[in-house]
Amino acid sequence: MRRAEKIRLANEAAAQAQAMDDRDQGQRDAARKEWGQVRKAAREAFFKKANWNAILNDYKEADGFYTADERAKMVAAYTEELIANAIR
Repeated sequence: MRRAEKIRLANEAAAQAQAMDDRDQGQRDAARKEWGQVRKAAREAFFKKANWNAILNDYKEADGFYTADERAKMVAAYTEELIANAIR
């Protein structure tokens, strides 16, 4: 799958999810910042050969803006991204 196709599919999914999602935008922004901080901490731990998986699992099991399914998908996708980038 080419990058353009991935972007198109992601944009379509985001538009569809936003149309169905009526959660507060302010809370969404805070949740995005939190996810960014978790990703940064996991990435830094990964490069330091520390326990990066524990950081992601703690985030996945925590409560917050995103549902448990959303968190599980986000963590799985980021785990794959970290590993794929390390292999390159």
